[in-house]
Amino acid sequence: MENKFNYPNTAISPDKSEKKLGRIVETGISLLGLKYKDILGENNLDNLPKNRPVIFATPHFSDTEILITVDSLLNKLKYKKPIKIIQDETHTKFKSNPSGWTSMIIGGKENFLSIGTFFLVDKEQSSPIVETLKNGTSIVMAAYFNPKKEFYNKKFSQKGVILPEIGGVGSIFLAQKTDAVVVPVGVDINDKRKVTVSFGEFLDFKKIENLDDYRKDLKTTLLINNELKKQSDYLMGSLAKLVPEEKQGIWKNKI
Repeated sequence: MENKFNYPNTAISPDKSEKKLGRIVETGISLLGLKYKDILGENNLDNLPKNRPVIFATPHFSDTEILITVDSLLNKLKYKKPIKIIQDETHTKFKSNPSGWTSMIIGGKENFLSIGTFFLVDKEQSSPIVETLKNGTSIVMAAYFNPKKEFYNKKFSQKGVILPEIGGVGSIFLAQKTDAVVVPVGVDINDKRKVTVSFGEFLDFKKIENLDDYRKDLKTTLLINNELKKQSDYLMGSLAKLVPEEKQGIWKNKI
């Protein structure tokens, strides 16, 4: 089998659960009436560094961007590395999020990992994701989440939404903990339900010192938060370059 991305052979063959995930996301795309217009930046996947973890960070305009990104990687581009999806912890409970829980059960619980409010300080939340990345599995996650209607559309549509003023730090924190590179992924759905996916160049963020001392004392916490935010802002600016101008918000021409 051709090892297109030069990863160790122990990590390139999707097992049954990953093939199941590929079928599920493909079905989801079809049920939502989405059609691909274009997939851009495949060459940026070819240029990923060897033997380093990879985090794909998407917008969160709706509940479709991660679905589309995984489908693009597994079914359109035949990405060779195993993939897991990072989801909000509410998806693990039917009462909290019926649609999210159902998607997880159908797609296979083994293909999902949860992230919660205290992710940065709770090792029980972060450790499974950190170990997953270190073991050679890529992850796909939202670069932020803001439920306000100008930033998030609940109806599997991107109508009327823009990137929020503040990005998340989850993907940055994980990259710091695992020496992963972060790939910004622009996902655009136009009014005709046509999808354009744009894979940007990977981001290799500068190491943040003393990350393990987070919450040790106020001064250290503030310094680390400042560095995480700087890197998050750069990620948001990178995402803005991969989506249409009307969705870029304050991040237009930031980098």
